[in-house]
Amino acid sequence: GAYPWCARVAVTRWQLRALEQLRTAAGRPLPIVSGYRCPQHNRAVGGAPNSQHRNGSACDVPPMLTLAQVRALGVFSGIGYQSRTGLVVHVDTRHAAPSKNTTSGTTARPTVWSYQ
Repeated sequence: GAYPWCARVAVTRWQLRALEQLRTAAGRPLPIVSGYRCPQHNRAVGGAPNSQHRNGSACDVPPMLTLAQVRALGVFSGIGYQSRTGLVVHVDTRHAAPSKNTTSGTTARPTVWSYQ
């Protein structure tokens, strides 16, 4: 692949369960644009040093659902959306690893941000 450094793939059970709920809500297959990233891969793509992708608790997904729809699922504690469309493109379960939850996001009050 384009980023050959990641010798393993990691994903948390929390993330898998939440992604299944997202897929059900979308009503169609859910391709993963970007999932686990090893530290070198994360640096190469300009990811945040403490990115949830490094923990196996984040995924970038195609824009299919609105911020309101994803929030209503109540399973993600980090949600990134496209400011132009309002559609979600990043979901994570940072709440499942409190020591790595640098924003204190919860499923009731997720950390939310927009991408330009």
